[in-house]
Amino acid sequence: MKLATATARFATSAIVALVLFGVTYWALVATELGQNVENLAVQGAELRSPAARAASLERLTQISVLTFALAITAVFIVGILRRRPGLGAVVGVIMVLSVVLAELLKEFLPRPLLVQGPAWILRNTFPSGSAAVATAIAVGALLVAPDRLRWLALAVGAWGGFIATVALLVTILIEGGL
Repeated sequence: MKLATATARFATSAIVALVLFGVTYWALVATELGQNVENLAVQGAELRSPAARAASLERLTQISVLTFALAITAVFIVGILRRRPGLGAVVGVIMVLSVVLAELLKEFLPRPLLVQGPAWILRNTFPSGSAAVATAIAVGALLVAPDRLRWLALAVGAWGGFIATVALLVTILIEGGL
C-alpha cells in the first residue's frame, strides 16, 4: 500500500510538472506578451555596468561539461558515503537525462515570430540548457543530501539557479553585440 501511494504521488507530481511546463511554454514563448516580457528582461541587462556584465559572463562560463561531470561524480560519491550507491547512480542518470531533454526540447519546440527585434534576441532560448544544468545540479544535491542537510542543499541550489539565470540573461545581451 505504501508503494502504491508513493507511485501515485510521483505520477501526480509528474503530471503537474508537465502541465506547468506546457503553461510556461505557452505563456512565455507562444504569446506576444510572453515574448515581449522575455525581450524586456534580456534588454534590461543593458542597464548593468560593463564590469557587472563581464562578471555575469564569467559566472556563466563556470557552468561547463566539466562542472556538470564533477557534480554527477559528487552525487554518486555522496550516495556511496550514505551507503546508497543505487540512489547516487539513479540521481546522476536523471541529471544527465534532464539536461539532454532540455536540449532536445529546445530543438523541437518552436518560438513563433510574434514580435520584431534583432535576430539575437528572437532566437529560441526555452528551455535553457545552462539553467537546466544548474537546476539538475541543485536537484541532484537535494535528492542525495542527508535529511539534516537538505535545507542547505535547497538554499545553495536555489541561489545557484538564480545566479545562473541572471548570468544567462546578461550573456544573451553580450552575445548580441550590445
